Amino acid sequence: AYSHLPHGNTQIEGERQVAGLVSENRGVIERCGTLVKLSGRYELGGLVSRNENGEIRESYSDAAITGPLSGGGLCAINAGLVENCYSRSSITTEKDGDLIAGLVGFQREPFGKRTIDVAVINSVAYGRIKANGAFYGLSGSNIRKDAVNSAAVENSFWDTDSVGTQESKGGQGISSQEAKNPDTYRSAGWDLAETWKFGNDGYPILRNAVYPLGK
Repeated sequence: AYSHLPHGNTQIEGERQVAGLVSENRGVIERCGTLVKLSGRYELGGLVSRNENGEIRESYSDAAITGPLSGGGLCAINAGLVENCYSRSSITTEKDGDLIAGLVGFQREPFGKRTIDVAVINSVAYGRIKANGAFYGLSGSNIRKDAVNSAAVENSFWDTDSVGTQESKGGQGISSQEAKNPDTYRSAGWDLAETWKFGNDGYPILRNAVYPLGK
């Protein structure tokens, strides 16, 4: 498991599966955060590119992501569990992609045997996206192998004002005012006593993650 590994303000470039912390997660990432600049074309993720049967818990991304055709503020592809996470990553691209979203670019079943239910739970996105093509608030696509049932998105939100879209394949769109209101999350069952608090800018952040000075 990865735990308590704050990432510095570095720049990472590549063609595919570019990420702030790890390219592919098949274990547990907990209480981690990134402050990075990423550039590339496919499957860019502020924290993780592919979450394959893995778990991402109490973690965040604050990345500046440029140029992707596909990507997400926290992870590009989620085929595992994302719980109690947030992204304030910005995504800027002139390319005409269609799997770009504030938190998770694409949710799908994992390759091989599934060992964990695919879900996003108690998570939020409030980073800005600027793209020529379609982009989404929380999740850009959300399918399972049977092509009927969607992977779960529970008690999760995106800031429609900040992200810049009303569209998402899961989650609930809220205004910036609602995104900074503790009652929004309290009514959804979030743990504001032990897991979440509110940062200097009013948005929810994690109590137990490691942050740069001034957060």
